[in-house]
Amino acid sequence: MPHAAHDSPDASPVSPVPSAPSAPPAPAAPFGLPDGTVVAALAARAALAFAPSAPPPGAAPAAGLLSPCIGVCRLDALRHHCEGCLRTLDEIRAWARSDDTARRAIWAAVAGRAGIALPEPDGAAPAAGASVASPAVP
Repeated sequence: MPHAAHDSPDASPVSPVPSAPSAPPAPAAPFGLPDGTVVAALAARAALAFAPSAPPPGAAPAAGLLSPCIGVCRLDALRHHCEGCLRTLDEIRAWARSDDTARRAIWAAVAGRAGIALPEPDGAAPAAGASVASPAVP
């Protein structure tokens, strides 16, 4: 009984079919869930920004509402937002020329992306069970 070609000692070894190169990983969606350290830093910064009292000892008097910047100034892979403060490039650019009302709106957007609640305007902690928006994904 004749043997199949791959069983024949004269047959050349079958080379494997080259696999297609793997596709690069899909880029992360803007405002994916931020890392816990970033969230904690943003929550602490929000508490400072919305504190009803004078600036802490040794701090310069604030010229308006404090920025969400936590000093981790790095753009995401899509160049959509800062991975530290979660502000979009447009929000970062607008901050310096914004009044406190516009800055509060930026803070509200950042808080929603980070999944944190902002302190109440009177300095009280957010109400128990306060609804916090989940990070937005455009």
